[in-house]
Amino acid sequence: MNEMNFGDRIKNERLKRNLKQEEVARQFNVSVSTISHWESGSRYPDLEMLRKIADYYALSTDELLSREDYIRIPERTPVMESRQDNMIEGILFSCLMMTYIFRLLLDFTVNNAMQGVEFYIFEDCFILTLSVLGIIKSVKREFNPKVIGLLFIIIMMRFFVEWFVRYIMSVQNFGFSWKWLYFYCRDDFVFPIIYSISTYLFYFKEKDKMYWVILILTGMMFFYFFLGGYIEGLIEWRYPNYGMFLNSALLAVRRIVLDLITVLESTKLYLKRKETKTKMKHILENEKEEKGI
Repeated sequence: MNEMNFGDRIKNERLKRNLKQEEVARQFNVSVSTISHWESGSRYPDLEMLRKIADYYALSTDELLSREDYIRIPERTPVMESRQDNMIEGILFSCLMMTYIFRLLLDFTVNNAMQGVEFYIFEDCFILTLSVLGIIKSVKREFNPKVIGLLFIIIMMRFFVEWFVRYIMSVQNFGFSWKWLYFYCRDDFVFPIIYSISTYLFYFKEKDKMYWVILILTGMMFFYFFLGGYIEGLIEWRYPNYGMFLNSALLAVRRIVLDLITVLESTKLYLKRKETKTKMKHILENEKEEKGI
C-alpha cells in the first residue's frame, strides 16, 4: 500500500508531469485553492473526484491513498457525497428556510401583538441565516463533519437564549417560582446541554457510540414536542386564533425537518466511518498475509 499521503502523492505526480496547479484545476473543473487544499492535506476530494484523479494520473485509489488518508477521509470530505444525497440535503435546508420565512411573516402580521415577539423575530432571522448557509454549503458540497457539528451546536445554543428570555418573561409576569424554573430547565436547558455534548463528541472527537445517543435524544424530542405537543394541540384545537394555529403548524414542520437533517447527517457519517474501519481492517489483514504473519 502507498506510504506517501494523498497530498504529497498528487503533488509529486503533478510535478513529475511539469504541470501547474492552474492546469490541474482546469482539468477537474475546480478552483486553484481546492487543488492547494488537496495537496496540503487540509481537504480531500469526494469519492467520485478521487476516481477521476486516479484515472488522470493512471493510478489506483490504493496507490493514491495511504493508511492515514483512509482514516482522515470521512472527517475531511462532505458527509453527503452522492448527488442524490446532496440534493436531499439541500431540499431539507430549503424547507427549513421556508418555515422561518413564513414564521417571520406571521410575526410581522398576525402575531405582532404578542408580548416578546421581538425576540422571536430575532430568533427567526438567526435560524433563517443558518438555513441559507446550509443551502449554500450543500450546493458547494462543503458540509464536512466539523461544519455540520458546529451548525447543530449553534442551533442548540439558541435554546439556551430562548430559555433565558422565556424564564425572565415568566418572572416578570408571575414572579419567581420554583415550578417555572423546573419547567424551563427540564425542557429547554438540560436537553440542549446533553445534545450539544453528544454532538461535539460525535462530530469533533469521532466517538461513534454517541451516534446512538443522538438518535435516542432526537426520537425522544420528536415524540415529546411533535406527538405530545403539536398533534395534541391540533386535535384538541387549543388555539385562540388562526395565527397561533399556523405558528404551531410551522413549528411542527420545523421539528420534522430538523430531526430529518439530524438523523440523515449523523447516519451518513456513522456509515462512512464504519466503512473506513472495515476497509482498514482488510488492508491490515492483507498486509499480514503478504508478510506471512
